[in-house]
Amino acid sequence: MNKEKNSSINPRDISLKRAEELKSKISDYIRSKETIEHGLGLSSRFSQNKKKILSILGGTQEDWEDYMWQLSNRIDSVETLSKILKLSEQQKENIINVQKRYRWAISPYYASLMDPEDKYCPIRLQGIPSRMEIERIEGDLDPMREEFTNPAGVITRRYPDRLIINVTNECAMYCRHCQRRRNIGEIDRPRSKEAIQESIDYIADNREIRDVLITSGDPLTLKDSFLDFIL
Repeated sequence: MNKEKNSSINPRDISLKRAEELKSKISDYIRSKETIEHGLGLSSRFSQNKKKILSILGGTQEDWEDYMWQLSNRIDSVETLSKILKLSEQQKENIINVQKRYRWAISPYYASLMDPEDKYCPIRLQGIPSRMEIERIEGDLDPMREEFTNPAGVITRRYPDRLIINVTNECAMYCRHCQRRRNIGEIDRPRSKEAIQESIDYIADNREIRDVLITSGDPLTLKDSFLDFIL
């Protein structure tokens, strides 16, 4: 009897009903879908931004595709940034005040993705200092308590079978939400070979470690030879 009853249920009907239920939960997105900007639709603006930035920095298309050029031409002054983006005098003042405490830098490529006019552009908010960084005093410079999860070298170990090695403080861009901003400083400085070796020795002595993440800043900013040594 149960078999006959079950055979009358159409799985596709159940699936379609579930799909409609799911659709009803994102009605707000459906209403605003046509007004949401996306990368493909903004490609023309990105190209214009890129052309402008290359002109300001005196670069070429070949330079643009060279990651070393991108790194060496990071935008880290209000004067240069204001030539690329529209900044009010108050915004300029805010950036200058924040940079006294927290470093900032934006790669030319990332700057090309920013809306030159909209101060609330989400990509701008990720890369450009906000006065809230120094006006809001709540929070913690070490929210993950990494100071207390450093058993050796430049390791952070929070899990039983995996850990990270913090190899450098350098990034092509310094995100405003970075949880390791306390380590950024003002000078790009890879960790010493001795500290890295101590970290590797710790891993060798703890056989339960099976997953190692090389991170901190961006490891790909290291010299190939140093990165090869670590690997």
